[in-house]
Amino acid sequence: MYRPQLGSVRQGAPVARPAVYAQAPAVYAQPQQYAQPQAVQYAQPQPQPMMMMGQPGGFGMVQQRVDPGLQQIHARITQLLQNPQDLKTVINDCIVAVVGSPTGEMDLRGLQALCMQVQARTGLPPQAFGNLPDTYMRFDFNGNGMLGANEAYKCVKTCMLDFRKSTGLDPPTKVPTMSPTQAGYQVIKVLAAGGQGEASLCRVIATGEELVLKSYNRGNENAGGLDELLDEAEHMKTVAGSPYVAHCLDIFQDPNFFYMVSGANMGGDWCKIKTKAASKGVQITEDWYRDIFTQALEGLKFMHSQAIMHCDLKEPNLMLANDDYANPQVVIIDLGLSQAMSTASEGPCGTPGYIPPETWSGGKWFPRGDMFSFGVVCIQLLTDKIPDEKTNAAGIFSEGCQSMDDVIQVTSTREPPWQLLQIRNPACQQFLAACVAKDIQRRPRAPQVLEMPFFTRAAAPVMPVMPQFAQPVTYAAPPVQYAAAPRAAPVTYAAPQVQYAAAPRAAPVTYAAPPAYAAAPRAARPSMGSVRMVR
Repeated sequence: MYRPQLGSVRQGAPVARPAVYAQAPAVYAQPQQYAQPQAVQYAQPQPQPMMMMGQPGGFGMVQQRVDPGLQQIHARITQLLQNPQDLKTVINDCIVAVVGSPTGEMDLRGLQALCMQVQARTGLPPQAFGNLPDTYMRFDFNGNGMLGANEAYKCVKTCMLDFRKSTGLDPPTKVPTMSPTQAGYQVIKVLAAGGQGEASLCRVIATGEELVLKSYNRGNENAGGLDELLDEAEHMKTVAGSPYVAHCLDIFQDPNFFYMVSGANMGGDWCKIKTKAASKGVQITEDWYRDIFTQALEGLKFMHSQAIMHCDLKEPNLMLANDDYANPQVVIIDLGLSQAMSTASEGPCGTPGYIPPETWSGGKWFPRGDMFSFGVVCIQLLTDKIPDEKTNAAGIFSEGCQSMDDVIQVTSTREPPWQLLQIRNPACQQFLAACVAKDIQRRPRAPQVLEMPFFTRAAAPVMPVMPQFAQPVTYAAPPVQYAAAPRAAPVTYAAPQVQYAAAPRAAPVTYAAPPAYAAAPRAARPSMGSVRMVR
């Protein structure tokens, strides 16, 4: 019998061919009229002759000349990125040219006009913005359906950074070569080991401070390469302004390993957070849950505002900074699969059971996908259904599944076991149902969730409840024609008191409604190993 391995799947890794599901239809608002820029026409790059051995200027090997036009654009973009004030002035001028004000907002057609303005002033080609509808949705940080000045600025800057990197003209990043001891760290003990490498508790020799040293074996394909480690370190640097996201303190290498140093979060992860808190005599109340959920949402809100998506949010990647469980301090860790919002993804990555339906069907992540994963984590914490390999316990969207296709089908069709929630406040189910909505258009962003009744303590709706929103966010159509998305059948949501049947092809799961919020009896299931798929 096939036993699915539900560890993190790295982007581009070979996975079982997923079933294809219809996406929700795109709803477009009427376009606004924007001024057209005086576009500058750039010549298309021409194939350049190769330098051959023996030719004047040759180096004894075949080399491709770099396109001078590309070099010029790269130099211009680099100059702007190195001078933030100049960059802000240029982008603000572009925004004013499009909407008439430095504080105005734009729809999707406005973003297309902005792309043309940026090209005219910097040479950044329109393709650097990727698929415009996707880019537009990703940079709508607050979920209001429009791009404000700050969102537009972040969009242009992120696309510039991604394009500059894609040219291959950046000089290699210099990473110091030294052993942990030479770098000033003493390894104390191994905390965890997995498919990517090890995480060890270490001590700063000079000060005695305890930190975590992550080591990645150069010979292990699951661990990725130096570029991927540098991407993770760069993303951690980008979000260093938030206390709710892990920070990279050091990075170095030796002939056998890549190393990264970060803070030691000694309170453990969310897999055993309730057990550890109870052992310390901490009472697990609604306010306690609200506190840790709020901190995690603040971390996601900050990440998304910096144009970074996590793409692998789950209980092991949510930690506590220390063992003060009465006053927990949440830290989001492991940005190894995180993506810049301008990054064009090829195939789903993340952990099955937490990956949202639209990522399975379309192969792309959106900030609202992180919200889906967060909703799964919260529901599993509140229903005692956190996956555990040692006990064969499965999550809400993996229980009863015998294959990867089962997980994909269940994630797209099964409703969570609302009757098992250990918080009976209807406002709790309201925000959770919104987070795990199957339709990405009905799913809120982190700032919107933080304004919901459970977090503001406003009057809550009466159960049973499903997410109540205004009309779904609409995005205006660009002048170019895009193929219409296939229309999916409308989703029917069952009342939370009924029993929820498992999705087709997956073994049926029946959730008993226990008295006094006791955890439901766990059914035996195949072992769910946690491995990262090989590229």
